[in-house]
Amino acid sequence: MSTAARQLLQSFGALAEADRREVLLELLRNTPETPYEAKKMRNKTSKFREEEVVRVLPGVRDPDFGTNIGGWSGKVGKVERSDDGSWLYMIRLDQATLSAAGDDYAEKCEDENLNFEILFLEEKYLESVDDAGSKEDTFLLA
Repeated sequence: MSTAARQLLQSFGALAEADRREVLLELLRNTPETPYEAKKMRNKTSKFREEEVVRVLPGVRDPDFGTNIGGWSGKVGKVERSDDGSWLYMIRLDQATLSAAGDDYAEKCEDENLNFEILFLEEKYLESVDDAGSKEDTFLLA
């Protein structure tokens, strides 16, 4: 590994978790696909689009804290491909979710330099609010 690459890696390690995620997403966005990957993914599209309202499926745990986030909802902000080919969504949580999450969750996020209003989740953990029924479902916080 070159000296420049080592320095870059050290700088990356010093970033806050939220900044690391943004850097990784940008790198993925700018990495050319191999012909095999392009062929494999040609006809596949994400289930949800930007600005679509989605809800977290029951029983799903927050990837950072292990908190039950089933029932949380918000709008899709960005849609990206992860390294394994699955769809990754940046979700801007809605006001009802932020209120239900409470101050303890906000403080945990702040302590870890994470944005309290945003989640990154894979497609398999989400459903469309239109398909899920009423928005007045109970939030599950544990």
